[in-house]
Amino acid sequence: MTAQQPILVGIDFSPSSRAALAHGIRLANASSSPVRAVHVIDTLVATDLSAVLSPLVPDIRAQLLKEATDAWPGFVDGLDGTAQVPLDVSLNNRVAGITQSLMAQRASLLVIGTYGDRPLDVGIGTMATACIRRSPIDVLLVRNTKTGPFKHIVACVDFSPTSRRALERAAELARLEQAQLRIVHVFEPPWKLLRQRNSALDVQLAQQYRKELEGRLQAFVREAGEGVAAARPVCEVFDSTGYRNGITEYAELHAADLVVLGTRGRTNMRDVLLGSTAEKVLKETKCSIFAIKPGDA
Repeated sequence: MTAQQPILVGIDFSPSSRAALAHGIRLANASSSPVRAVHVIDTLVATDLSAVLSPLVPDIRAQLLKEATDAWPGFVDGLDGTAQVPLDVSLNNRVAGITQSLMAQRASLLVIGTYGDRPLDVGIGTMATACIRRSPIDVLLVRNTKTGPFKHIVACVDFSPTSRRALERAAELARLEQAQLRIVHVFEPPWKLLRQRNSALDVQLAQQYRKELEGRLQAFVREAGEGVAAARPVCEVFDSTGYRNGITEYAELHAADLVVLGTRGRTNMRDVLLGSTAEKVLKETKCSIFAIKPGDA
């Protein structure tokens, strides 16, 4: 998180967004950054209400804006650190409104909440997916079941520049939160695609391939600099049936409460058509997700 650039928290007055606000305030305090909350009322809601009620309730839009503003003090009551947090309320498409606020405020991070600890339904069009796809900055999606500091952070590396940013952000957050940091490179053993299988050859290939990947991962982490080393990370390579599946398995194996990964790394056309790895991991994991944008986003 960049000091002096605000952290924006998406608010819909749900328990999930209250949890997101708590995370945003805690991270802002640690990085000496301001916090702003943004609540976007969907234009379609206002339009539909106006079409039916406008003769009975004049200026529906003004009423909706006022109600949201009036509800804010009660929503944050009892939540530490909210006295200096302003709420921006607007009428817009929800994702477009949040994106415009991010640009206008030159924010460094967007924090939004999601309900429960179940894997998410993040089909096309949902808020979580849309924000990850369209936000020009990094997005922290937090569970409302997790309101305190993160304790077990997993950073996913595929050796791309974006995963280098993910590694740096994960290390920064691990230092701020005093969390354990694990850095993982997930791979699918290529020799498993061979039609002619030889158990002795499989063992030899596996040992050599894993050793090379471990060396490459260690070098990648060293190149990331002292900021990453200061987080005292554990580095591992992990074989699975696929990158997405491996991240999910690894996160569950180590009881991660946060997975940090890039939204665009070494992808293929299938990933482009069906959605990013970040979105797929978001759908299948039970922990919070920190989706990191490329440096040129």
